[in-house]
Amino acid sequence: MQGFFGAIGGQTDLQVIKFDKNQKRAILRVHEEFVTRTRSAITLIGHFQDIPCHFIIRNTSKEQLHF
Repeated sequence: MQGFFGAIGGQTDLQVIKFDKNQKRAILRVHEEFVTRTRSAITLIGHFQDIPCHFIIRNTSKEQLHF
């Protein structure tokens, strides 16, 4: 995130709540004020650790999820 939004963007608190390695899906938690910024940054990522990749945001929710 720092690469797209500078020092402030790099300090955004992003938590991986759940990750499914087989389906390659994750549930992330971010404070409401950073949702748009985080969504933009994730969508623009084209490489992770020198491996080409892309991300699709399937859904967002303001509700707390219970597992």
